[in-house]
Order: sequence, then C-alpha cells, then structure tokens
Amino acid sequence: MEEDFIIEVLDLIRAKIKRGDCTKEQADAVYKVTSECLPLFATADEIAEHYGKSRDAVHSVIKNKMIEKPRKNVTLYNFKAFRKVVPSSWLKHY
Repeated sequence: MEEDFIIEVLDLIRAKIKRGDCTKEQADAVYKVTSECLPLFATADEIAEHYGKSRDAVHSVIKNKMIEKPRKNVTLYNFKAFRKVVPSSWLKHY
C-alpha cells in the first residue's frame, strides 16, 4: 500500500535525522519536498492536537498572524503557512 510505504520512508528519515545520520543531500531533498512540493492542509483541531494546544489557541494564532485564507467548504488551513507563525513555545523538540 502507498500509505505503508510513506510511513516506512518517513520513519526512516526521522530516525536518520534524530541519530544525525542524514546526509546533507538527503536533508536538503527532504526539506525541498516538504517545504515546496507537499500540499499539507489540516483542520484547527488537527493542528491543536499536533501542538498540544486548544482549538481556541490555534484560532487565535490564525486570526492574529496568518494571512493566508483557509480552503472553503471544509475549513482546512495550510500547515506550512501555520508553521511559519506558530509560537516557538509550541514547538516540540524531537
């Protein structure tokens, strides 16, 4: 399955990064794909769960700092755009 392959690859990449075994070429490629090519949208609830914060806190950051508008019909926010404005205290240190 595609999902299994994606999980396996992401797990390997994460492990290599945590161990410091990821080459610069690999890190650059992963960064380019995730920052430029991966359309990643999430609901406010998903973002809140990811950062361990309340939905209201997420909406507050979106309202006060995020310029990009959500997709219509289902409220999905661009995770990369949110990541640029997330308070540093919310960041997990993997």
